[in-house]
Amino acid sequence: MGTVRVKGLASAAVPAVHLRPATVDDARLLFDWVNQPDCIGAKIETSGPIEWAEHLAWFESRLSSNACGIWIAILADAPIGQVRAELGGDGQIHVDIYVATPAREAGHGAAILAALANESSVRWPGVSRVARVRNGNASSRKLFEKAGYRLTTANDDFRTYVGAP
Repeated sequence: MGTVRVKGLASAAVPAVHLRPATVDDARLLFDWVNQPDCIGAKIETSGPIEWAEHLAWFESRLSSNACGIWIAILADAPIGQVRAELGGDGQIHVDIYVATPAREAGHGAAILAALANESSVRWPGVSRVARVRNGNASSRKLFEKAGYRLTTANDDFRTYVGAP
């Protein structure tokens, strides 16, 4: 389990963000987050609310897959987001992140991605992480850039960022 402190701030002032593996008990929390209007608007693969049965089937399949890891970001014993890493057919780790609204402006997204880098380097050593971000999602673009991901491609719909293995 990774623990990361936000750089540049005294450790006493900012509690550590850590990741814990998601369990089936997290299904409702992730369902609520994925159906937030701001989350739906940022997604590339879906364009509307997701039904419970569809979400549960998808979630359970990911939890049982060796090619996927889902972690809940915890700050001061409370969930503040989730991050998913899934080994794609292209041999790269595809990253999906959601940070709950109250935690967004405090720099916790970068800490979550740093913790993911630790987790993924243990699970998939030497494999690059990649994220696709909608062009209109400026906050996610800034987040991935701040976390050290570099822009590799862009089209009319989204940009692709790659993080070091």
